[in-house]
Amino acid sequence: MHGDQADLWVQNSIQPQGRGIWKGIQKQKYIIEANTDAEIEDGKSIKFWWDKWKIEMPLKERFPRIYKIALHKNATLRDMVTNGSWNCQMKRNLNNEELIEITELLHLLAEPPVFTKEEDSIQWRGTYRFSTKNCYNWLIEIADTPSSQVP
Repeated sequence: MHGDQADLWVQNSIQPQGRGIWKGIQKQKYIIEANTDAEIEDGKSIKFWWDKWKIEMPLKERFPRIYKIALHKNATLRDMVTNGSWNCQMKRNLNNEELIEITELLHLLAEPPVFTKEEDSIQWRGTYRFSTKNCYNWLIEIADTPSSQVP
């Protein structure tokens, strides 16, 4: 959920974005990203390479050789599925190491998700949909963060 206005986080996560309370939330987004999972519905806001939707890291970090030559680096999940199959287009033909990596990627991906008409969302691990209230409560109660440090 990176990149454009419909996405949750901006790609350049080093610099805080926005003003006021949102700026404070952006500074703490690593906590949220570490404790949430993407819930795939329509596939339109989850970035295939950038978001942690399949494993505990973005696919671009797990498969750097393939990401480097991927034609659509900012594609959503929806963009990467054509007629019920994965559509991973590359800038050029693959060498032997890249063939091994893409085979691993496709094995990991298995079948593409079945998309719905609902919007993608993020969910706290094993509990409920993300909300600022749930995030605040988690920071105060579970993470034992001093309230003076919570935006």
